[in-house]
Amino acid sequence: MSAKPPSRFATGQSTFRCCARTRIDALDGELTQYVHIPTGARHLHLDLPVQDCAFMIAFLTPAPDSSGLTHVLEHLVMCGSERYPCRRAFFAMLGRTLGTAMNALTTEDCTTFHFVARSLADYENLLSVYVDAAYFPRLDRLDFDQEGCRVEIGAEGERGETPVRRGVVLSEMRGLMNEPDHQLQQALNRCLFPGTPYSFNAGGDPRAIPTLDHETLKAYHRRYYHPDNTVFLSAGSLRPEWLQVRLQELALSRFSRREPPPAPHPASLRLPPLEAPMRSTARYPAASTGTRVGAVGSATLGWRLGDTSDPVAVARARLLARCLLDQGDAPLRRALLDAPGNSGAGLASNGVQTTRRRLVFQCGVHGCDPDHSGEIEARVLAAIDVAARDGLDEHQVDGALAQMERELRERHDPRYPPPLGFLTRMIPAALYGGEPGAALDASPVLAALRAETRSRRDIAELVRRCLRDNPERAFVTAIPDPDAARRLDAEDRSRLEREYGAACAKARRRVIERSRALRRRQASHAGESSLPMLSLDAIGPSRERPELAVDPECELPAAMDAADPTVWVSRGPTGGLVYARLAVDITALEPDCLDDIGLLCEILPESGHGVLGPAETRARIARICDRLGAEARVLARAALGSDGPADAASRAVFLLSARARASEEEALLEVLADAHLDARFDRSARLVAADARVRRSRALLRNGHIHAERVAEARLDPWAALAERWRGPSALANLALVVDGAGESESLEQRLRRVHRALAGAPRKLQIVRNRHDGPARDSTRAPPERSRQATVGAPVAAEKSTGSSKGMESSEFRTAATSAGERRTSEVGAWMVDGPVSYCAKVYPAVTADHRDAGPLAVLAAFLGGDLLQRAVRERGGAYGAGARYCERSATVRMFSYRDPRLAETLHDFDRSVETLLLDPPEGRRLEEAILRAVREIDKPQAFQIAARERFLDELQGRGPEGARPLRASILDTEPRRLAEVAELYLRPDMGCVGLLAAAGREGELERLGIRWRRL
Repeated sequence: MSAKPPSRFATGQSTFRCCARTRIDALDGELTQYVHIPTGARHLHLDLPVQDCAFMIAFLTPAPDSSGLTHVLEHLVMCGSERYPCRRAFFAMLGRTLGTAMNALTTEDCTTFHFVARSLADYENLLSVYVDAAYFPRLDRLDFDQEGCRVEIGAEGERGETPVRRGVVLSEMRGLMNEPDHQLQQALNRCLFPGTPYSFNAGGDPRAIPTLDHETLKAYHRRYYHPDNTVFLSAGSLRPEWLQVRLQELALSRFSRREPPPAPHPASLRLPPLEAPMRSTARYPAASTGTRVGAVGSATLGWRLGDTSDPVAVARARLLARCLLDQGDAPLRRALLDAPGNSGAGLASNGVQTTRRRLVFQCGVHGCDPDHSGEIEARVLAAIDVAARDGLDEHQVDGALAQMERELRERHDPRYPPPLGFLTRMIPAALYGGEPGAALDASPVLAALRAETRSRRDIAELVRRCLRDNPERAFVTAIPDPDAARRLDAEDRSRLEREYGAACAKARRRVIERSRALRRRQASHAGESSLPMLSLDAIGPSRERPELAVDPECELPAAMDAADPTVWVSRGPTGGLVYARLAVDITALEPDCLDDIGLLCEILPESGHGVLGPAETRARIARICDRLGAEARVLARAALGSDGPADAASRAVFLLSARARASEEEALLEVLADAHLDARFDRSARLVAADARVRRSRALLRNGHIHAERVAEARLDPWAALAERWRGPSALANLALVVDGAGESESLEQRLRRVHRALAGAPRKLQIVRNRHDGPARDSTRAPPERSRQATVGAPVAAEKSTGSSKGMESSEFRTAATSAGERRTSEVGAWMVDGPVSYCAKVYPAVTADHRDAGPLAVLAAFLGGDLLQRAVRERGGAYGAGARYCERSATVRMFSYRDPRLAETLHDFDRSVETLLLDPPEGRRLEEAILRAVREIDKPQAFQIAARERFLDELQGRGPEGARPLRASILDTEPRRLAEVAELYLRPDMGCVGLLAAAGREGELERLGIRWRRL
């Protein structure tokens, strides 16, 4: 983005006054704080030498109850405004901009709206839409019905149909409320923060959402969405004076300070002290699937600590969590896992919660016997007594501090693209009166923390002060009730029948009329022409890709050098960290080894390496690199029309990844080498598998749509079926069999040793991502050095016949092994029954690789389907929380999906009908341009340097050249209207796609009517 906006945007004079400037050396930037004199609004600008610029509006919005008021209001704000009277302004803008990370977020006392844009014109467009939406929304009653909660009677309102509730937020929260961690957190908040917004479910309790009143929502907006309750945040190379002039012109000139000001919001008040520990037992609904879910519960112990606006207080709490909970043999972790009544289901979400004004330190466990919950509490408190008396090992503390330094230096936030992640770090300080700059620079915080923890006595004092002698704590036991879900559903159906049944004809007609009015509104495109749009001419060049250079002179530790890998190096801004990734070609492994690769990914990082046992290895990994990541990927499969899995395009890799401080690069590489070449497996492997089973089970529905896609894709070809067995629901089912040990013909340890030996003899490559230095990067086209003669990862032909553990394979050998894998059948399972009230649907079609002439039109086609047709049909009319479609270049597929969906068969019908609608009315003109912008934005998303370098490495492994996605991007920009209908008819015929579902409990009959084979998870 240009540092100096064009003069046409530079009119007017800023009415903001500069309050403070802070140099942020860690980011090579400067933070400036301003206040708007007429209204009191504040502006924080982080000047950074980056192309992408971020913007955020933050409001303090305390939740008044659990009706989801602030959450529904967040949704309605983006449903049209005074200047842009378009009912779907947010989703329509997704097709009119290249801006990324367009979204909003609601917590118990805060609502934020944010975006990231690369060009000034794009930034200006998004700014005008966001600001007008925030301060002057329409808040239409029909949009309230769509986004919040409504009643529908039949598809067209026929008499005799059962009334049902629909709503986007309602579906979202039905899915979220089924997660044990969320329920446990809600119960703990009620104890620790009684009488405050933090005691409510800010997202909305599904039982309370129907009680939300539209007029109450509008009154809340008038009170809290005001400049005197606003913090603007921006980051990038734009001029803050220009932004302030635009804010004044767009909204602030129409406001003044309120006299008298509104009553202080609860977030600004002191929380009432807890003079004694609190205890509570909560019961929550959990769908019954025939398991013993009601026989076990969850328990957690939580403390209120310091203020989240104080970075040192946050660092203290995180240090305690690292030392007491996170490390392999940490005392609280051991106390929880060894407690009587623990069924081995695993730990709860432990650590430090920073999403509210006061920090919460918590530790808990899932799968405990409620009758023994008191013993769990006693064991935790006893472990804290010992730590408060004896302190902790200095080496353990030093390792935890090193972990924190790596964490704070990390520039990649998986939730947000850069530089938006830096703005989110400042939110607590900006809202609660802290110093925002301190949240961006780790050095002073770590220095202060190291000064406080120089000895065992210091650590003992910290544990005593924060935990042992802190009365502001609560112990909560949560017991899932498998009958509660059915009971609540029955109560809601009964209430709906009373209100809208056949005997209440007037109310019934009113519901039908409003449903029809909403349908008419949902079908309307009115107001969309008022929205600004980036022209295709304004699309700039593609992003520069990190260099990836073979380094023949890279000095490797002896263990890694023995593996004889080709070494590829990328250099750039990494915040003083070094990243390493070892890629091992597994395409030619025997089928039984390939099957167990997913299991190895779970257990290898937790096993013993070299001469160290599992506990010592985990401590070593924590000290050097935090964690060791292991995953397996099918990087490319035979595309449509090829010869199948034995085709040369099919390839798979096993990846080991980790990060460390630059000074620890050699130790980092030794960790990778030992894990790859010298791992040891013992009886602890089954315990690790049990823990992985719990972790995967709890995370399953958070990415339910991705798992539904994997289930669908597994029905396309054997390689996709293999990938699903590694990472999909089948992997979870396999872990359950491993933990139970049923029907084993070979011990778990033997299976792991066998597949690990196979990995040690496979070709490999190593990538190192380092911070910039003075030496120039070598030519990335240079051939690998002679010493690394093994085959390129995934290449079907080796330079010479293998004679050692690190050499490649002849073409015939490769093809024989790949063919044996290819002889496996695709998955016959189309659905997995899950313990939840909502479903996740997907349909996946085989397509072509990114270099094919049809790839660009397919990407545009998917962007149009997901951005317009599916949003209207599945999200707005069907009530799902999310829906979309995308072309996946790595897997050569087109996929449609829904997320937290109250429907199932109807959504699958909408998938097919969306293609039929496109064939009848292909997008042209502006609608085509919007789809092109969506497709370009998908491949142009900003990334932290190390993430972009990682993707560049995957391209190399996949056999793609240094151009990466550029050919696909050019094909997208050249897409003509006629081509969309052509590729839709060729690739998206209903019989060509495969369906994959995570189906809500109780939908067995519907699946059988659809003819879909299913399994219970």
